[in-house]
Amino acid sequence: MGWCQLRINIDNRQADALSESLMEAGAIAVTFTDATDHPLYEPKPGTTPLWPSTTVTALFNCQHEAQRVFVGLGDQFGLQALGAPEFEQLEDRVWEHAWRERYQPVDCGDGLWVGPDDFVSEAPDACVVRIEPGLAFGTGGHATTALCLRWIASHVMSGVRIVDFGCGSGILGIAALLRGAQSVIAVDHEAQARTATLENAQRNGVHKKITTCATMSEMVEPVDGILANVLLNPLLELRDEFAARLRVGGWIVLSGVLADQTELLADAYGERFDQLQISTEGDWARLSACLKS
Repeated sequence: MGWCQLRINIDNRQADALSESLMEAGAIAVTFTDATDHPLYEPKPGTTPLWPSTTVTALFNCQHEAQRVFVGLGDQFGLQALGAPEFEQLEDRVWEHAWRERYQPVDCGDGLWVGPDDFVSEAPDACVVRIEPGLAFGTGGHATTALCLRWIASHVMSGVRIVDFGCGSGILGIAALLRGAQSVIAVDHEAQARTATLENAQRNGVHKKITTCATMSEMVEPVDGILANVLLNPLLELRDEFAARLRVGGWIVLSGVLADQTELLADAYGERFDQLQISTEGDWARLSACLKS
């Protein structure tokens, strides 16, 4: 049996209502994407912002069903608001495994790799972080994650105690553990991210060295380093708390910021940290520094 995707471009003010109507009409899944080219860099915590013009994509069992549903939507939203729909026929496949065809191993340098469970590196001393995509953000493919992984790969991790702040899939903390870190506290306010982190830690055999918590207020002792791949505004707000959670001489690695935001970030962190270093990849950047004594 084949499948059919129905794509509709609509004003973001109607996107949620359209999604609900599609699900009520029998859609198997509904997703939102940008219909034009309007990036969203700084969503507020707890919000799900949408682009001014949003593409709503719904998956149906067949094109006949998708067409029937669209006709009904015209009565509810008006054909002018919905515009011209797109119908795409999809071949039948095992969708839960389809991501493996697109998920390619990532070489982070210095023998550190990120890859699926069946990936085998030709290097005998390679260290492979095995991550299940789709559980939460972080498979090594995005520039911000790659920047942090390359920093981990090129620095001594043996014996250090680390916070992986905004842990997502747990990829950074797991990489540090596989490179010799003593322990990791994975912090994320999203329960799904904490679950994904523990599952991936189990997959990599480091689950006994990692703990998760929703906030850093649950921490007791200072740590040697903090990895934080989040966004500019949270990083600015967390400067003093990061400093308070580090031992004297502890380090930070910050990413999730655009290259043109690094001056603002460096100015803020320069008051509490020194040895600031900035690296960029495309539009994205990473800042590392050490806590002033």
